[in-house]
Amino acid sequence: MLRFALTALLAISVLAASCGEDAPGVAGDPSAGAPAATPGASTPAPTAAADGRRPVILVHGWLGSPREMLPLKRFLDANGFHAFIAILPGDDNRANAEYLRSFVAEIEALTDVESVDVVGFSMGGLSLRHYIRFLGGTAEVSRYVSIDTPQFGDLSACLLPADTGGQMCPFSEFLNDLNGGDRTPGDVTYTTLVNEEGNPDLGRLYSDAREISVAGPHGDLLAMPEVHQAVLEALRD
Repeated sequence: MLRFALTALLAISVLAASCGEDAPGVAGDPSAGAPAATPGASTPAPTAAADGRRPVILVHGWLGSPREMLPLKRFLDANGFHAFIAILPGDDNRANAEYLRSFVAEIEALTDVESVDVVGFSMGGLSLRHYIRFLGGTAEVSRYVSIDTPQFGDLSACLLPADTGGQMCPFSEFLNDLNGGDRTPGDVTYTTLVNEEGNPDLGRLYSDAREISVAGPHGDLLAMPEVHQAVLEALRD
């Protein structure tokens, strides 16, 4: 955890310098030393921090960085939320999920809440689902939102090593485990933003998940006002 904390602190310093923001505004400070929180109730309800803003955790995608989440963070911060950007340790979804379990606990302790909302872009949505389903996230997450996440995989990922994107191969052990049984466990509200410009079937979670259609190049989605508004709608549902 210390390694992640130091990495987070360094990355936030770089982001703050390049973007002209204080480090806490980019949301890296919590991962650099907040204490672990007591697990929340088994049936989480939306909770607000002491300042009245609900915390929401943003998770970047494959080969991505916290920088790509900044436009969405700024939009959510301006619309009543307090967004925190997770800095994933790599491209292994299981390892990312372990990190997210610690990060969520730290944000809950920092903001004095019992549950958070989470938003994952692309592969980040898979890391979040693994955390929710297998690592106790159903007790800590109120709302899950994915943005153009390949919920059932993408054939192009089959060319990649398992721990650097290959888990997104439709036939991977990781996806077989993740999509077997209940894909929307717990009392979490699930919403998927499905990209109509790409292959919308890749982004569908089915089950009890709500769908919102967006359209645009995958790499441009996080900067699009249409996507920002759709995420806000999902978080306010």
